[in-house]
Amino acid sequence: MTHPRATEEFARLFAENRDRIFRYIRSLVPHRTDAEDVFQDSAVVLWREFDKFRPGAPFLPWALAIAFNQVRTHRHRRRQAKLFFGEGLLEKLAAESEKMGDELERRSQALLRCCEKLPPWDRDLVAIYYTRDSTVGAIAEEVGRPANTIYKALQRIRHTLRACIERRLAVEAR
Repeated sequence: MTHPRATEEFARLFAENRDRIFRYIRSLVPHRTDAEDVFQDSAVVLWREFDKFRPGAPFLPWALAIAFNQVRTHRHRRRQAKLFFGEGLLEKLAAESEKMGDELERRSQALLRCCEKLPPWDRDLVAIYYTRDSTVGAIAEEVGRPANTIYKALQRIRHTLRACIERRLAVEAR
């Protein structure tokens, strides 16, 4: 039986790092639904292996190593599917993603704050496009607007968000 303190410690560490772990996986897995599956598999392995985690050691590097192995397992399971990049590139992307973790966290927080400032329609459009991994054509059909209109709106929103993020980061850097 797992000790309640270990359960609490795991829950705390996982909750503190879950977004960074998911973003790391998402940077290595092209499709969001696949990344969500890999994230769930990683969470199970992290919990199962938590008794091997050294108390006081940094949790995030340990968790990212497990997540990387789950990404590799996922890729091997889907071997018949077309792979988007080779194993060497996957390792380089993983190392770069891990190295940029703090910067990505700052940008992610800025993005969330900037999204809150968007008009409701823009916020909804971004949510539909990115959380559902939807296509511009599918969104256009769903909302009854031309695909070109949706494409241009997403382009404008991305530009607005990029500028907002850069402004926020510049203010924080001062």
